[in-house]
Amino acid sequence: MPPQRVLLIGDCDHPDFAGLAPWLHERCEVASASDIAEAAPFATAPDLCIFVEARPGLIRQEDVEAVHRAAPLARLAVIAGAWCEGEMRTGAPPAGVVRMYWHEWPARLRSLWDSASETEANAWRLPRTALSGERTLASGVRVEEERRLIAVRAESAVSFGSLAAVLQAAGHAAVWITPSQPSRVRGAAALLWEGDVRHASQADELAHL
Repeated sequence: MPPQRVLLIGDCDHPDFAGLAPWLHERCEVASASDIAEAAPFATAPDLCIFVEARPGLIRQEDVEAVHRAAPLARLAVIAGAWCEGEMRTGAPPAGVVRMYWHEWPARLRSLWDSASETEANAWRLPRTALSGERTLASGVRVEEERRLIAVRAESAVSFGSLAAVLQAAGHAAVWITPSQPSRVRGAAALLWEGDVRHASQADELAHL
């Protein structure tokens, strides 16, 4: 059943989240609060609690846990703004929530109201302790009939392992291209590249690959 009551916490007027509140108002009952103190009176029986975070550090782990204690059956999510896109690598974002970025929320939230979709909706049903990789695998990756070899250029063995697990769940094989070694892969059907094209050296590497 899609959420009937949604609690929005944070600066919903920030440009990164434009359209979020009106979109939700068309589909369910919405209560908004600027911070956790203001949210307390509303956190009695929401089906979904959404924190919006314009900058890293605005949403603390204790804020998430306070809402969870007040509404233990509610699903918890954080929509992170453009300034938060490096937080997973450099910061300590709150755990135990479904995390998405400002440009992802239309597709990610739509799955909750689309009764015909059993893809990402599966990831929302997982317990709070589920890791991001587990949510990706639970989102119903479509399995191809033909097994393909995918070349993965990843920064580290950990990154490669996570990406390879998703590809294997879709029925494909993966081979790692390391940044420090010349590529000798032959016959790959596609390339999955991890990097930052804002850096000239990485942009040149991607063009070469």
